[in-house]
Amino acid sequence: MNLLKRFYQKFEILCLTFFVGGIIFPFYVVINYFSVGREHTILSCFIDQAIPFIPAWEYVYAFVYFAAFTPLTIIRSASYFRRIAFMYASVMIVGEIIFLLFPVMMIRVIPSGEGFVNWGINLNNYLDPPFNCFPSMHVGNAFCASFAIYNVHRFLGIISVVGAILIGLSTLFVKQHYVLDVMAGFLLSYVFYILWIKSYNLTGIPRQKVMRNPYWFLVGPALYLLAVFILFMLFKSGITIPKPPWEIPQNVIYQ
Repeated sequence: MNLLKRFYQKFEILCLTFFVGGIIFPFYVVINYFSVGREHTILSCFIDQAIPFIPAWEYVYAFVYFAAFTPLTIIRSASYFRRIAFMYASVMIVGEIIFLLFPVMMIRVIPSGEGFVNWGINLNNYLDPPFNCFPSMHVGNAFCASFAIYNVHRFLGIISVVGAILIGLSTLFVKQHYVLDVMAGFLLSYVFYILWIKSYNLTGIPRQKVMRNPYWFLVGPALYLLAVFILFMLFKSGITIPKPPWEIPQNVIYQ
């Protein structure tokens, strides 16, 4: 027991990351696939119908998978990171409960072109069934990261908030979420930001004890560019994306 305690104390940030990403997040995947065949609600409104499908926004949409991990690369304080982890966990747990009780399905657009962006959209559609929509975890996680950073570094925080807003818009332009999903994802993250992060007292604590050098902020974008390059090589190699079983005429719009 003492050995486990010492291990946790030494690697607390990594342990908390595993707790959120390795234990709580998998329930998102399980619920999403469990929702195949269930009755769903469609939350489309006149705003959603007026928003055009713009495939290029997929580049912004995909960035959340790296932006969400920004606190891991830049936060040094284990006590502060603990609150960040609880914020993420709270958003995910509440979201997953809503997914079970109030399943919402997104009517996705299936692009007909053969370019890299369309290939990426089809890959995303294949890996992520269109059921865990309300609230948007894409938006919730993006704002969790931005709020956590904003609380310790205003300039980087503003950049992160702008990025989170763009990610929220991207979910609408690539037809992955409805407007109500985006609003709910933001509100959920903001509520738990108030509960877990804003109350953290940083008075008298040197910034360098809370966060690493601001250049660590660039790790996420760098890894994202590397991932895009790897995916582009896979695309150029001729790998095709199979049609997912939930892609049926009443669930999609072909374009």
